[in-house]
Amino acid sequence: MTMPNLIIQWIYIIGYKLGLFFWRIFKPLSSGVYIAVWCKNKVLLIKNSYKNDYTLPSGGIKKGERPNIAAARELFEEVNIKVNPDELKFIGAYLNRYEYKRDTINLFEIHFKSEPAFKVDNREVIWAAFIDSADVMRFQLFPTVRMYLQKYLNENF
Repeated sequence: MTMPNLIIQWIYIIGYKLGLFFWRIFKPLSSGVYIAVWCKNKVLLIKNSYKNDYTLPSGGIKKGERPNIAAARELFEEVNIKVNPDELKFIGAYLNRYEYKRDTINLFEIHFKSEPAFKVDNREVIWAAFIDSADVMRFQLFPTVRMYLQKYLNENF
């Protein structure tokens, strides 16, 4: 772990805790994207430096940005996987109140025949791996991710 990465991780941790405080008071509306990256029976999970839960690559939608464009951008920013936004399949929108805000999560899927190469920045994202569907529910998952995966696994396995 390099000192610059450690410093940036602490900035993310402090920023997230301040965000939670703000969101708890003001309960803002927000909109974001989550991307389930599948390869055969494995899904790509990530761990952010500032959260306890494992999750999918995700992030916010910029003003005027279409959700599929945001999803492709976030997938590249978080794990360095480049995709055409039109290849992403929209699964649904979920209301998330887990972090005190009124967050609409637009969930997308993409399926690969072989595992794409990925890379984490060791700043915002500190871990990523393709996890077998038989093992994924053993992780401490972000609630919306857990709900999506339970539904997906019930329908496909």
